[in-house]
Amino acid sequence: MKKRFLTGAVIALAGIGLAAGSSLATTINEGNETALWQVLNDSGLGFTYADNTALNNDQLPDDAWWTFADTTDASAMMIIEIAGYSPNNVFGIEDRTGRAYELFQGADTSDATVSISYDATNHAIAIDNGAWQTFDTAFRFYLSNTVNGSFTWYSTDDDQMVAFQIPNNDPDDYVLAFEDLDYNSGSDRDFNDMVIKVDGVEPVPEPATMLLFGAGIAGLAGVVRRKKS
Repeated sequence: MKKRFLTGAVIALAGIGLAAGSSLATTINEGNETALWQVLNDSGLGFTYADNTALNNDQLPDDAWWTFADTTDASAMMIIEIAGYSPNNVFGIEDRTGRAYELFQGADTSDATVSISYDATNHAIAIDNGAWQTFDTAFRFYLSNTVNGSFTWYSTDDDQMVAFQIPNNDPDDYVLAFEDLDYNSGSDRDFNDMVIKVDGVEPVPEPATMLLFGAGIAGLAGVVRRKKS
């Protein structure tokens, strides 16, 4: 049995279906709070941005669907949460079949962690060494709130999350940054509402996601043909 471990803070993974996210860069604004480029510079992770220009250019092109990397250790840690909704925010993970598991909730503070063991053979995860629960190999992150406007944003939603590879680190080390208001309606687009460091995970390239989606459609078509015959 091969296990992989994920540790994290107020965050979440979510996902139903296999819609691929846009690979176009999302515009990140400075905002009126601590700018995201400053947050990254202050994280101690090796970022050296002077402003938002390079930040906008450094986004991962594919950050919708994720999988566990081929390592034995993975972790996630909340860097910062600058959000008025933080007491009611929930972060979690959800796989392609809609199985969702909450990882953080409420006003969890920076450096709060949770561990996840992943059994690749049996497609299962164990949160904080708890019971094994079925979980698919592909998943997405989510940020939700059932009190302040009842929203749920996924990494698969266009423009609600941006991701960056941590410089000079292992290739499976990333920073995720969420916007907690609708990007296209009322959002300040500063993406500092929840910022998470993760490692031991990696994005699924969009073509691979689309192949999986195509396989599902092909299977459905086969069922329809059999019914017709």
